[in-house]
Amino acid sequence: MAPNTLCRNPISIPFLFTILLTLLFIISTLHTASAASSNSTATTNSPKIYKAFIRKACNSTTYPKVCYDSLSSYASKIKTNPLRLTRISLSLAWKAARNALSTMTKLSKLKGLTYQETQLIADCKDNIDDAVDEIEKSECH
Repeated sequence: MAPNTLCRNPISIPFLFTILLTLLFIISTLHTASAASSNSTATTNSPKIYKAFIRKACNSTTYPKVCYDSLSSYASKIKTNPLRLTRISLSLAWKAARNALSTMTKLSKLKGLTYQETQLIADCKDNIDDAVDEIEKSECH
């Protein structure tokens, strides 16, 4: 992997920022959808409706496909509840950040790295560590 692409893994870093940037949007715009769906008929309690809810939320993100692919398997847990969507999104973002941090830690221990590569990896680790801290502060325990 080239040194200048270490922090640009399309699955981990963009996913983290996508989730973090859209949490406020999801909470603010989908609250009314949740209230409306709870008053609807029983037909709204289908996986198709749940996935449509997730797709609508993910369409507002920078990487809608990554967002949807990551969250759609949790449709039966999320249903049409924005709070559940937010909590699961935070949990997935935390796991992705921890995995990215683990990968960067392993990379930092490689032999034969140049000074510049070492500094890039250290900077990337710091940024990911900050993201992990922010996600942990955001989660409702």
